[in-house]
Amino acid sequence: MPSNARSTAAPSRTRGNSPPLTDVTNGLSGNRLIDLEIAVTELVTNSVLHGGGSGLLRIWTEHDQLVCEVSDAGHISDPLLGRRPVD
Repeated sequence: MPSNARSTAAPSRTRGNSPPLTDVTNGLSGNRLIDLEIAVTELVTNSVLHGGGSGLLRIWTEHDQLVCEVSDAGHISDPLLGRRPVD
């Protein structure tokens, strides 16, 4: 995990020298911020429902980019699962 990643277990704390999340998202507003919220909510929901009942959300910055990563106990053995046309 990057040194400036934040755990959802302690949302009010930051690690290292990372800025508070509100500072990072100030560049996003309106529909872009809503899109981010929807995308991350979908990932976390899928993680809980299909990845063993729990997951870990990490949020950090790399240069001028905001990175959101969700991990869980699930495993997909076929990297193209869901990407092939249905017969």
